[in-house]
Amino acid sequence: MADPVTDKEKLLAEVFYHPRTGFGSVEQTLRTARARNGAINRQDVRNFLGKQEIRQRRKPLKVNSFVPDFPRQEFQVDLLDMGERAAPRYGFVAIDIFSKKGACFPIASKVASLTAEALHKTFGELGYPASIMCDEGGEFQGEFAAECKKEDVEIIRSRTGGRFVERFIRTLKLPIFERRKALGGNWTQYVQDVVDRYNDSVHNSIHEKPSFVADHEYDIPVLTQAHAQMEQHAKFPVKHEQIAVGDHVKIRIKSPAFYKETFNAWSPEVYTVESIDEEAPQGPLYHLTGYRRPLLRFELKKIADVHRLVNGELRSALQQVRHPPVAPPAVPAAPRPPPQPASRPITRSVAAAAAAAAVPAVSAAAAGGQAAARAFAAPRALPLPPRPPIAPAVAAARLRSPPRRPMTRSQTKL
Repeated sequence: MADPVTDKEKLLAEVFYHPRTGFGSVEQTLRTARARNGAINRQDVRNFLGKQEIRQRRKPLKVNSFVPDFPRQEFQVDLLDMGERAAPRYGFVAIDIFSKKGACFPIASKVASLTAEALHKTFGELGYPASIMCDEGGEFQGEFAAECKKEDVEIIRSRTGGRFVERFIRTLKLPIFERRKALGGNWTQYVQDVVDRYNDSVHNSIHEKPSFVADHEYDIPVLTQAHAQMEQHAKFPVKHEQIAVGDHVKIRIKSPAFYKETFNAWSPEVYTVESIDEEAPQGPLYHLTGYRRPLLRFELKKIADVHRLVNGELRSALQQVRHPPVAPPAVPAAPRPPPQPASRPITRSVAAAAAAAAVPAVSAAAAGGQAAARAFAAPRALPLPPRPPIAPAVAAARLRSPPRRPMTRSQTKL
């Protein structure tokens, strides 16, 4: 149940939604509000802004909080899009999120059969993982899912894809673009060189080369050092904001390739956490009421309420945006009447007979009795006079005369 709007929130709404001085930061809103009520503190402003729907649309911060325990525990895969003019346009990109070693294989289109072939090449390049994280695209269904099932690899689907593979794709794009601009040619000529250079360069999160860690996947000191470095670099901006059963959350929406600040990063619908699976290997999985599958923590945004400004009045709209909406009771449909036999179409003779039957009897009597009425109802068609033949001289003149020109608009006005 949504909490009622307090007097402090009403005052903060007047300050924040002011057309000239409003829509500011926490500090600006706090400074203006304190001038009217000295009892308002910074936490009051933070709590107020967290409930405003206009502030629940912000782009989420980048997170890399999940730290795997060993190499090949999880691969993340996605598609590299080089634009409509590129041939081939896409590249199948995969990365081991422990060793940070990556691979990229060009493919012609986003179909499951081609991604399945690229996945088979990835297994030969990076090895076989315990699980693969991907988004919900159709290119990761069908043959792709069948290939994972064949190799006993679990698929973890995310609404927005993997954070590590998206960062890896951005790392690949710029060096490829620079080489194409300087040397020309197709991007496929340089992708393997860029990937090899990345794998042989020291990665900031593990302080080691990805290829070195992948080659020493059974060397405990190397793995321990890499794991400790990843824990130090892990970032989770909402790590102090725990989500429990019964909390209200919004779901992250996958943004387009080029993000704009006006885009909504979170769903307008509000869901309720139904249960939490703490034993999942990829991290806690949150089951939401009315949603088809569990989600990871970075895909959720915890909210306390949803405030909207309606006709200058601040209102709590949590109940209006709660998902899924309550369906109205089903009304039984009325029974259909039994089908009637199809009637024959009305012909011209039947229509003529019906028109004759509609003639008033008075007209028939005035015409001279029943015989005259029958003659009037069914008149006898008179034969047309024969068309006179055209004289040979007239026919020859018609053949010699030029065709008549169509009348112009000025002639038609005469």
